[in-house]
Amino acid sequence: MPKRLSVPTPQRKFARKDSTQKIGNQASNQTSVDEMVKAEPSVASSDPNTILQMQSMFGNRATIKLLQRDEKGGGGQNENDTNDTEQKAPEKPDPLAINLSQQDYNDCLQIYKDTPSWESLKSLYVSSETPDYMQMAKLWKFRRDYVVNVIKTLRATKYPDLLAKSVGSNDLTSDYDVTLASPGSGNDVKAIQAFNEHVKAEFGVQSGTLFDTNLYARDFAPVDQSSEFKDANVDYAKDSGIGSLVTMSEMEGDVEDVGALIKVRRYMSQVEWDAHTEEIVNGVDEDRQDKVRRRYDEADAIYQIATANLLQRVKESLNEVGDDLDEQVDTYEPDTLDKNDEQENPLITAQKENASDLHHLEEKESDLVLEKSNDIYLERMTVIREMQGKIAKLQEELDTLGSKDISIQTLKNLFKDDQMANMFNGMINNAKARDLPKIIDAKKTQIKQLMSEAIFYAAEAYTSEGAIMHIVAGIQGSKLTDDEKSGLNDEQQKELLAEKMQKANDKLTLDHLLQSVNEQFGDFLKDYGHLSKKTDGTMYIKSSKYVDRMLDAIDILVKRNPEVFEEAANDAVSAAFDVKNLADLRGEIKKLYAARKDPAMWGKDRDLNAMAIMMAMGINNRSKYKSAIITLGSQINIILRNQIDMADDEQEKRYFKNLDTEGMKDLEQ
Repeated sequence: MPKRLSVPTPQRKFARKDSTQKIGNQASNQTSVDEMVKAEPSVASSDPNTILQMQSMFGNRATIKLLQRDEKGGGGQNENDTNDTEQKAPEKPDPLAINLSQQDYNDCLQIYKDTPSWESLKSLYVSSETPDYMQMAKLWKFRRDYVVNVIKTLRATKYPDLLAKSVGSNDLTSDYDVTLASPGSGNDVKAIQAFNEHVKAEFGVQSGTLFDTNLYARDFAPVDQSSEFKDANVDYAKDSGIGSLVTMSEMEGDVEDVGALIKVRRYMSQVEWDAHTEEIVNGVDEDRQDKVRRRYDEADAIYQIATANLLQRVKESLNEVGDDLDEQVDTYEPDTLDKNDEQENPLITAQKENASDLHHLEEKESDLVLEKSNDIYLERMTVIREMQGKIAKLQEELDTLGSKDISIQTLKNLFKDDQMANMFNGMINNAKARDLPKIIDAKKTQIKQLMSEAIFYAAEAYTSEGAIMHIVAGIQGSKLTDDEKSGLNDEQQKELLAEKMQKANDKLTLDHLLQSVNEQFGDFLKDYGHLSKKTDGTMYIKSSKYVDRMLDAIDILVKRNPEVFEEAANDAVSAAFDVKNLADLRGEIKKLYAARKDPAMWGKDRDLNAMAIMMAMGINNRSKYKSAIITLGSQINIILRNQIDMADDEQEKRYFKNLDTEGMKDLEQ
């Protein structure tokens, strides 16, 4: 066994910020405020009600100065404060510029084995009062090198058709996710399983826990090989993604919409979801209400089934090691029942118990829940790849023989002794030759639905085509390659990047933007829950990424058609926040997002500055912030759902008939 290294203790790098630092956009020349602060008695800065009263009495700036004063030990601003020596926070190195020595590599390997948690390492080396950015940069580089080496080894030894595309920034705390594809085969799913098993065997935890790195099988968008996965003088196969549908294209928006709504549902309580649904259904035009309700009801149903499946897997694993589930989770409290229905439906009670149990397990057994989620995800993706293979064979038959020459028996033989037979035979038994193209299109649509359901289990993944195109292909995927940067100065690179972003945005439909809005909405709710034990200021900063992305989707919508959407979007923003318009809200959220990217920004005053920004927009605590985002999400949904074309009743009936629910039940079994 190698000698274990102790985790290095970072050295203090900077001193406390000066108390005269400006907060947000507040003016600095207010003598009367400073005099009032000196005279005001101590306040309980952690009490939201006190903060609210202070803000009402004194205004935002005075409130913040009072909070600062008491945090520093009272006494207001001292004339000698400005003479304090303030050290500048250390600059963060570019992790890509680091070449790890063998000793660096060995040290990082041991640190990961001693502390197999990316979140813990971030807290130790970045978020602490004594950050060590160089060590974190080395850990970042080790992570990237390790992941790339394992994937390249899998490609060289087992899966030669493997393509890999990474997403993530060079920020020291950023995640590093990779999407795999293997055109024409299911090797991408097999490679992910092999990767997960390799990491678990070496470090004892899932890659998502260890590195904040999750691997996904290619979904809706094609995968282009990222530069770090390329080998010299090798031509790689082109990937095409799932592709567009033909006859069933009317239903694509429905499938993707439900996929995005599943994420919102996942991070809302039943009471919140029911209220959210009712607000939107009642807000859309009357002739759309039934269709909208069906989509929300379907998202709720899929969520309930997925939650029960995942919880069952976790329970089985706990039972195998002799752990009692009751010792892992808090007891379900009867007062969470619907107070208007003392005799609540047992099914609804069970659903609430499942959600409560899973929530607590995600807190106490997060790596186990992640492992079981990965297992289910890969099982579902294996089925999807098999379906895609069968569809490809069916298409080959059509292309070769022509639909008029294909007999029903030929189709049955094609899917004989296959686990997908029940799904196909339900349609094939009653099909006529001229209906075969419709069968193919229906199955492609079904794959999209199954894909959205499978991605429910994929850690931190986007579940809809809209979010993938907006964020993965747009914001993240429009970055310049080394070849594109070559020969261009900074200004030219900015122009080219803006051009690429615009091209990506131009491909987004109203459906895509609605899907992305809801996925960012859901991810905000996820962060809100995960940060429940952090301070309000930390929650404002940490969750800003998804709020910024949500606002970006709305901004694209407004710029696309300002006559239709600008006033409505600004009204939606003003209904949720004390700001004039979307642009003002984006500007304030971007300040928080900048602080999220730079953990040293604002120093000791991070929480206070974040609170000041929020209080200036009428947000005095986290609960009010959550309510504001829910209000904004609801209003944008109403606006878009009144504009988007929706499938008519006959199209929906045909679609759900073609889904062959009996075959789906066989799959679940």
